[in-house]
Amino acid sequence: MQRIQLARVIYQKKSWLFLDEAFSALDSKTTKKIERFFLEDPKITLIHICHKPVKENLDLYDEIIHMEQGEVVDVQINA
Repeated sequence: MQRIQLARVIYQKKSWLFLDEAFSALDSKTTKKIERFFLEDPKITLIHICHKPVKENLDLYDEIIHMEQGEVVDVQINA
């Protein structure tokens, strides 16, 4: 089901994406590819909530906010 929903998002060419654990049921290789696809498109603004980020893709995010128990504990801004 997740793959179908992600395919719809790609097809609809949305400019904003709000993903909440969108890749949790996918294998790591597929997750890395799809996440990179969204991050490398300059026309997409991505807000991604996840518990297991793909470390190789973290440098592609403009800003990373790390939260624990509802509190912001770290903010990383990539230039």
